[in-house]
Amino acid sequence: MKKKIITVGALLLMLAMVLPLLVACNNPSDNDPGTISFYLWNADGLMPAGFEKVLQKYNDEYAAQNDGLKLKFKFEATQDTYKQNLNLYFSAKKTNYDVVFDAQWLLLEKFSTRGYYYDLASYFNNDEYPGLKKAFSTEYIENNKFSGGVYGIPVTESFGDISVTFIRKDWREQCAADTSWTKPASLAQNTAKAADLIDGIDNFYEYEYYIYWVKDHAGSGTIKSDVIPMVCNKDGQYSAYEIISRREPANVLPSDYYKNGIKTEISINSGLIEGEVYIDERSGEAVAANVTNLNPSAPNGKSAFPSGFQTEDTSWQQNYEIVRRWNVDGMMGDVSNETESNNKFKLGMAASVLQSIGNFNEYEEAVKKAEPSAELEIFVQDADIRNKKEGVQATDYRAWNFLAIPKNVPAEKVPKIMKFFDWLFSSQENHDLFQYGIKGEHWDEAKDESGNVIQGTVSTVGKQPYTFTAYLLTWNPTYIRLPYASDAKVLEYSHYMYSPERYSPQLYSDFLFSTVGRSSSVSTALDNPSIASMKSNLVAYELGMTKDPVSSYSGYINSLRSDTALQKALTEIQKDLLLQFNEYLAKNK
Repeated sequence: MKKKIITVGALLLMLAMVLPLLVACNNPSDNDPGTISFYLWNADGLMPAGFEKVLQKYNDEYAAQNDGLKLKFKFEATQDTYKQNLNLYFSAKKTNYDVVFDAQWLLLEKFSTRGYYYDLASYFNNDEYPGLKKAFSTEYIENNKFSGGVYGIPVTESFGDISVTFIRKDWREQCAADTSWTKPASLAQNTAKAADLIDGIDNFYEYEYYIYWVKDHAGSGTIKSDVIPMVCNKDGQYSAYEIISRREPANVLPSDYYKNGIKTEISINSGLIEGEVYIDERSGEAVAANVTNLNPSAPNGKSAFPSGFQTEDTSWQQNYEIVRRWNVDGMMGDVSNETESNNKFKLGMAASVLQSIGNFNEYEEAVKKAEPSAELEIFVQDADIRNKKEGVQATDYRAWNFLAIPKNVPAEKVPKIMKFFDWLFSSQENHDLFQYGIKGEHWDEAKDESGNVIQGTVSTVGKQPYTFTAYLLTWNPTYIRLPYASDAKVLEYSHYMYSPERYSPQLYSDFLFSTVGRSSSVSTALDNPSIASMKSNLVAYELGMTKDPVSSYSGYINSLRSDTALQKALTEIQKDLLLQFNEYLAKNK
């Protein structure tokens, strides 16, 4: 036993001596005063295609404008590896990079409260940094504070992306021309017909007609025998349920919550559950709150909200029935094992996929590479977005991506680093170099049929690849170019995506529910095991994998409502939410 203790002690001593050396070896920059070193990630940990040329161009032609500081980038292979190493570096107090990427969905909230990053507030709205002043409004910066400071440069273009459904235009045209096809019995309630699809797909019923037609014609023409009509992954992200649940205009818009004094989408416990608070206009206090799956009759709960916001939405019943039918009819393939939905669509193995509108050109290029005769177009599945309604996107005007400067960077170097960002955001030209690559080589502005330049666009057709991930460095609402695409709807709805009228502000956008320093009863409540599984349990229903979904889900909800321990935990969280919110209101009067 004595020998074993000595061995373990020696091993721990060796680890204590070696760990800082290992960390230092993996941080090659070591705060070189002549460079600004960035720590990011990219597929396989390699330099993104085309990025090395951009880096060389900056270092050769522009570094002299910024105290001669040249740029260096280190890329990890995966986001998970990046997060693990970032945590390790700070734990070992050996972070040798000048600029790191962070976000509230990574480590930003925790690291900002621990004082790991510089507060950069003084560099914004500062005449000595005109580029930053131009690209970052006072309101934008105020909405992106953490722990009372600006612990990262916010990086975003919009405050909510638009997802659309990419479909095979060539197959849709074949479907529209096939007037002899007889719909299956399961589409008896669907009134769409072939002629409705001649000019594209404009509503849910036309889309449903299309995917069932594809399923029925698998193995004929260019449609592979194993084609998946609507491909989505088993994690439930970008799934068929989003198409189904958004098929009709919403009864209540985010702007309605705002007008009625209801703060929504409060993330609790890293997003495992959400909260909402009703603020009484007369008293100026939060008088009611609700959290996910709290009994509606709970004191100061859902029933105490204004009329029209007291009852729960029951549209899930029909939604679950439709997605179950799609699953049984094979519309989503073997969704329970699917992990490669995007690649399958790119390889011509699927008739549709849900994706961000900004990825259209990438997907079209990939599909055409697999099948040269293939064509793509979009279907805007969200009825409110399709109709370009105002106030449909709730936002707190907070970015989801940030660039932070660790405290181990010498204080005298921070202004020089910020001068680079001032340069980056001082002009469209400077910004575009890093976001899109070298103009003429990696991208150009699109042209219309007459050869005239379409201002504010970007086209990569026929250009060298440039694959740098822009949300890691350059996204900014001041400098936006819209992608020119073969489908005119892509440009049309991209314009709408960036339209200020699309957004609805959230009340008290800088309020964050804190899990730090709360009472033991609240901490215990947050650790309730049922809370950890509630969100993941929805996936099976949203993918149509549950038999008799309405009865099954009703039974599941009833079990949560009758779970005394869970309801006690949710009530404790609800009370703490009200407490925190009223403390916040009192502090910000």
